[in-house]
Amino acid sequence: MIFYKAYNTFFVLCVAMGIAIVFEAAFSFLRLMLVHHLTTRLDVKLSTYVFEKVLNLPIDFFEKTAVGLVARDMREIF
Repeated sequence: MIFYKAYNTFFVLCVAMGIAIVFEAAFSFLRLMLVHHLTTRLDVKLSTYVFEKVLNLPIDFFEKTAVGLVARDMREIF
């Protein structure tokens, strides 16, 4: 029951709440997409950097170091 027959005020509040909900949903979606995009790019850059570093290591390093240790160290990065 609305006192003083204030249906116009109630309508304005409902519209404002609807706009706020849509605004919040849109910005939450955009934030999620931006974070997903940036983390994907960062992951690719980091993977490329690590892969290039491993390829540039001398062969002696791989002869002296066990494969399991190299794989473990690479997994620790991620």
